Amino acid sequence: MKLYPVVHMKSNEHALELSQQAFEAGADGVFLIDHISPRVSDILTNAYNHVRSSLGREAFIGLNYLGLSPGDVVAYLAAAQAEDFIETLPDAVWSDDAVGGRDVVSYKRSLGLEAVRYLAGVAFKYTSSYTDNPIEAAILAREFAPLVDVVTTSGPGTGSAADVAKVAAMKAAIGSQELALASGVSLDNIEDYRPYVDTVLAASSIETYSYSGEFIESKLRDLVQAAHRA
Repeated sequence: MKLYPVVHMKSNEHALELSQQAFEAGADGVFLIDHISPRVSDILTNAYNHVRSSLGREAFIGLNYLGLSPGDVVAYLAAAQAEDFIETLPDAVWSDDAVGGRDVVSYKRSLGLEAVRYLAGVAFKYTSSYTDNPIEAAILAREFAPLVDVVTTSGPGTGSAADVAKVAAMKAAIGSQELALASGVSLDNIEDYRPYVDTVLAASSIETYSYSGEFIESKLRDLVQAAHRA
């Protein structure tokens, strides 16, 4: 199981500090997200460029542009690359709602961005497709699996654990395709998800409080170790 801490960045330097902390703890990568000015895309991109230049091309760095639709994210990245605003593309982009980006995989392929993995929310918190019902969630997962790279789901809210039956049903529906879980995973429940989840995006359980942008080092290291446990 891969573990990607979510960095709620406050500045370029803060994004780098937390990313370094995550990699030092053994995390598989990080996702940067800007809750302070989410509609100003260049702020997140500047932070990404700063982190990438410091950590190098081999570090897995994903981005969540809260203010952009999935299709707009792809178009933005293509333009940023063409204008040399981004030298090295991010490894992945994450959107909370796959419903708003049904053609993103084919669209990014047409723009030469197929290497950027697309994680998209299905039955995801605070979206129109959210559900806790395992049958409904499985139907949605099967419907959107061909349209995303990584099916990504969550519990009902920030820091809230997802129903295990829902997660199991979604994994059964998509088979070998990667399933990511992006809320409520902690040391107390990570083993419950191990048979079904390939990737965990973690924040609340390793922060001082939700959206604080400050990791508790011991909790970060323990969760990374638990995720990597065979």
